[in-house]
Amino acid sequence: MTEIRNFWVLSRNGIPLFFHGRKDASSQIVISGFFAAIQILIESLEQSQLNKIELKNNTYFYYLTGPIISVIEADPKDEIESQVYQIIAQRLGRAFLVMFSQDIIAKNENNSSKFRYFLSEYEKITAEVESMLTQSHREFLSEYFVQAAKDENVLGAVVYDLERDEILSSDIPPDYDLEDFESFGSMLFAFLGRLGKTLNTGAPNEVLIRCQKYWIGGFKKGPLAIFMLFDLEYFGKVLPEFVNAPLREL
Repeated sequence: MTEIRNFWVLSRNGIPLFFHGRKDASSQIVISGFFAAIQILIESLEQSQLNKIELKNNTYFYYLTGPIISVIEADPKDEIESQVYQIIAQRLGRAFLVMFSQDIIAKNENNSSKFRYFLSEYEKITAEVESMLTQSHREFLSEYFVQAAKDENVLGAVVYDLERDEILSSDIPPDYDLEDFESFGSMLFAFLGRLGKTLNTGAPNEVLIRCQKYWIGGFKKGPLAIFMLFDLEYFGKVLPEFVNAPLREL
């Protein structure tokens, strides 16, 4: 995967809050002014499918959320990379708002040093996704991870390598503990495999689990497992009412 050339988090006023990349200070001002100029189109952009701006030598992927715009400058080689860059822009934007509240952003809009601690989260997310795309199963991972990110019914997704017993990539709500997947990822499908042999039914490749706040749907393909999180109401539309009742009433 080609590298991210530059990344910005801008306020809705176009003021740089965080930057990582190779642009000099004057270039940052130009870029910030450029994105500030599109503020008159904000409402239209939020209602449209437009999520990137293509110029002669650069493509800018952006994500508008709350009081900020997260922007990635890159040169994607194909459509998969374009979709993944957009996912990274979304993930970074959401992560920024998890780390810094809207009040903090409003009070420190002109003090970018306040947001420098976001660097570690930026490096973590970008390294994770780039590592995922260097795997031999790049197309498989990208296809399902991209689909999950685009589906409004999917609240989060985790890609798990069952052979190496490790998470390859994740994008889950901030109130969910990633360690939960690390603890049961490989054990779950190992158990299902043994169960299938015992019952003479073959090893199940799909599983649906109800948790306190979410449904977790998982499926296995080769050495990989994909787990997706759905809200409780989503599966309540297709499952019997008693299955969707609050756990305390069961």
